[in-house]
Amino acid sequence: MRINRRALVAGGAGALGVALLAGRIFAGTSATARAADPGSPMFDTLRAGGPRIVKGEDPQARLFDRFAGAWDIEYCNIHDDGTRENTRGQLLVGWVLDGRALQDLWIEFPSAGGDRFMGTTLRFYDDERKTWRVTWVSPMQQAVTLLEGGDENGSIVLLAQTPRGRLRWTFSDITDQDFRWHGERSRDDGKTWQLREDHRMRRVSRA
Repeated sequence: MRINRRALVAGGAGALGVALLAGRIFAGTSATARAADPGSPMFDTLRAGGPRIVKGEDPQARLFDRFAGAWDIEYCNIHDDGTRENTRGQLLVGWVLDGRALQDLWIEFPSAGGDRFMGTTLRFYDDERKTWRVTWVSPMQQAVTLLEGGDENGSIVLLAQTPRGRLRWTFSDITDQDFRWHGERSRDDGKTWQLREDHRMRRVSRA
């Protein structure tokens, strides 16, 4: 797949700017209040204009570059009884920490009178271990999940061991404009897997 690197750099920086401001914007704070926010210098320093590319680096280090930007999400959460709950949301992805890592913000739009769901992932490539190391944080779920993984036959597979069983998160059917993300859980050490999440992403048009 050919990737437009200029578009990725611009899209990633722009999306991260939106992501870092998302909490204040959605909360309806005024422009004056945002300008006076003492956290603004931290957010400005956190985000990066693009990836830090090192000559001769492992190609796996660029595995997640293609996801930089903004994506519309069709969420599908699958409950224990097999019923499916469909909602909509947005995924915002951009570079942080001088381009050494990618951060994303997952947003699920609220139902009437409810709170929106939000969580964030920080990911970087560990060149010594030759793997991607990923941390998922969701205060609403009271969850911190540590995963590792990388490319598997054109898909990206991340694995974790948790008190509730093994997790497998997979990015598949990846193109410049869309991809699929599904989350699975195993209670028998990976012998069988149960599909818990099956989300579809489509890149937000920049027209």
